[in-house]
Amino acid sequence: MNEVRNAESHSKLGEGASIPCASIPNTLALPSRADALWRASSEKELVEAVKQAVSERRDLLPLGEGSNVVLPARLDKTVVQVTDSSVTKIGTGTAGGALVRVGAGKAWHSWVLESLEQSWLGLENLALIPGSVGAAPIQNIGAYGREVM
Repeated sequence: MNEVRNAESHSKLGEGASIPCASIPNTLALPSRADALWRASSEKELVEAVKQAVSERRDLLPLGEGSNVVLPARLDKTVVQVTDSSVTKIGTGTAGGALVRVGAGKAWHSWVLESLEQSWLGLENLALIPGSVGAAPIQNIGAYGREVM
């Protein structure tokens, strides 16, 4: 399928776009192409990507930053990358902590640094780990006695 799709405009590339036969970015720099690559920056765009893949009877592969994954040369799937990197404090935790909602597309290390800038302590031992916040539960982020659960 050779068209570019997007929740708002069929010609926009980048956020919210479906790029056909797209190269899949990954940290191992392996050449890999997918039937379509969606970059969803909102829940609405993510839902649109899923609906489109279902209507075309394509399998979905959610992918964060593509760190430490070995991809085949060709994926007969729709790859979905969530690019939302928002950080929203939604409450106060115990002992001065914070309850925070972080977009799945936020780079993990950037999130650790931002949490420290806000004096939300607890993630400092998990700095410099590649990947995204959304991939954290899958990639089993943990170091020095701390882990994401």
